Amino acid sequence: MTEKDFSTSRTVNQLINVSEININGEPVNSVDARELHSFLKSKQDFSTWVKAKVTNNPFFEENQDFILLHNIMEQNGSGGHNKKDYALTQDTAKKVSMAEQTSRGNEARDYLIGIMNNAEKLLESLEIVNYSGGGSNLVFTKDGVPYTSSNIIAERFCKNHKDVMRSIDNHLAKNTDDLMVSDFNRRNFTPVEFLDKKNELRRAYELTEEGFSFTALGFTGERTDKFKVEFIQAFFGIRDALQNRIKAEIARDLFPCITSKRNFVYILSNSDNGYLKIGVSNNVDKRISQLQTGSWAELSVEYRSMVCSNSFDIESTVHEKLRSKRVRGEWYDVSISDAISLIESEDHQLRTPLLKAYYEGCKAQMFKMDIKND
Repeated sequence: MTEKDFSTSRTVNQLINVSEININGEPVNSVDARELHSFLKSKQDFSTWVKAKVTNNPFFEENQDFILLHNIMEQNGSGGHNKKDYALTQDTAKKVSMAEQTSRGNEARDYLIGIMNNAEKLLESLEIVNYSGGGSNLVFTKDGVPYTSSNIIAERFCKNHKDVMRSIDNHLAKNTDDLMVSDFNRRNFTPVEFLDKKNELRRAYELTEEGFSFTALGFTGERTDKFKVEFIQAFFGIRDALQNRIKAEIARDLFPCITSKRNFVYILSNSDNGYLKIGVSNNVDKRISQLQTGSWAELSVEYRSMVCSNSFDIESTVHEKLRSKRVRGEWYDVSISDAISLIESEDHQLRTPLLKAYYEGCKAQMFKMDIKND
């Protein structure tokens, strides 16, 4: 069966179910040993097969190449016996399939190698992914969504902010009973507050691209069209950057086994004093658990960046920009929105040579096993 046949006739889950487990606290693609044994149609019973192929195999190490999932007592007519289940890493499953030297083993082997080849093609398209959430002085992002604001609109269109606010308020006050209009308003106009030049708190709105288009539709004037084009281009630039962010997220989800080599910039908040910690970790949930152990105040994850290769550079730059707000260590007295804005305004890079080297290493190991089996 060719690689094309595999891609058109079956999915991973239909041939061999590949799921994600944690080994030593890291996400890893895995295959259930009993399911693989069943697929390969081995003539050996599972217990004998798994010992010969996996647990007693000198090439494999427990808690690295496979883990014991269950060790329970099963009852039968003559008494009880232990039933052990194992999860094999995807690489281990490939090697075990090759070692079978049967048509089913070859089928699994060819299929999984086909997956690797497709992965490498994807990696080539993701050789360098750049993402900057800062956009321009017209458009910014919050949690990956592009926005502008009523005060930015007012400034760029040379209008009084009160007039822009009045226009939006009038729109939001109309057709409140229309569910479609109400849903549009809820999604595209977010009431916020900001400090003006006099350091006074003022009302404002954050608008999505749709919200901006709706608001700017009625603007007229000699240079209005030029300003509209500037906003449209700014939104387009952000959307293009966000597409790269999506690619990065896809890479992370497709290759969880390599996540330990990638890091996230994160923001934690302290419920007691409101301070924020800005740091880097390859496992944010695990990191907050560690920090929570030594803290009596509740800590919460407020933000995590996309997976990136230059996270420490981003962290260092943001720390420097917030130097005057530093309380202690990596803790800062700064608002969540300001901290997120600083992080997302940096250039995020996802470089994939490490992933490519990883898969080349897998191929090399398979080649060695082919020689050994011959």
